Amino acid sequence: MSKVPKKKRKKLTTKAILGLIFVLAFIVVFVCIGITLRYIEVFDDSHYGTAFTLTHTASRIIDGDKALGYQETGQTDDYYQQVQECRSS
Repeated sequence: MSKVPKKKRKKLTTKAILGLIFVLAFIVVFVCIGITLRYIEVFDDSHYGTAFTLTHTASRIIDGDKALGYQETGQTDDYYQQVQECRSS
């Protein structure tokens, strides 16, 4: 049985450790990228959902036919003032 000289064994051990560190660093980088992409996806979905809920609620509260009249004439009435008060509170 042949023996591996200590100097060669040391080089081999150093290479193995460096290889392991490189592989672990590679895994950490890709896991961090994956976590970040997932966080962004969940964050966007949450905010888009909230925005949709708010706009849907506002569209049910506000009469769209009257809103176009306000835009064209610039004249307001009690309903307009009521919506303004609700919106600012």
